[in-house]
Amino acid sequence: MLCRKALFVILTVFLFGLMVSMRAACQDPEDDQEFEVSTSKSGDHVLFHEVVPRIKSKTRVPIFVPSKLPAPNKYSEAQLMVGDGEANKYGIGLYYERSRANVNFMGFFAGEKIQRKPRFGAAFFERVVLTNGITGYFHDVSCGGSCAPAEIVWVKDGFIYTIQLRTLALPKGALIKAANSAIRAGAR
Repeated sequence: MLCRKALFVILTVFLFGLMVSMRAACQDPEDDQEFEVSTSKSGDHVLFHEVVPRIKSKTRVPIFVPSKLPAPNKYSEAQLMVGDGEANKYGIGLYYERSRANVNFMGFFAGEKIQRKPRFGAAFFERVVLTNGITGYFHDVSCGGSCAPAEIVWVKDGFIYTIQLRTLALPKGALIKAANSAIRAGAR
């Protein structure tokens, strides 16, 4: 009987902890700002001209986003952008349709102030050289219960930046191009 009670208490504590951590991990759609994508008369994508100032007003993290996406990805194909910023981080998500469903995921751009030195395991990340001699770390598409997009991360001036893209192109080359484009464009 004591074993059953102990097991019940352990399971209850575990499930409560899991529920609290899941709630913290889930973003409340009410907190994010959604923006429909627009293009200029010339067809150039102006998404970040509209969105970055709104996010920039909430964060102290310099915002790095690619000027253009590597082919075949195009900003003009995005129908929805979801983004938000806090004092020490920001995140911007792009979607092919006006729904945040995983099937519509196009890309994600994020930056965060480094609280402790990041570690990139050799088993998961491949070291790559980016523009201006910056070291980046590439992680290919990985699948388990579902697939996570390829990503590239780099550290610059005390901040860590991440780009994830769902692409038909070879992910490593596409993400290196996207990161280089963001670095060359400079902080927004």
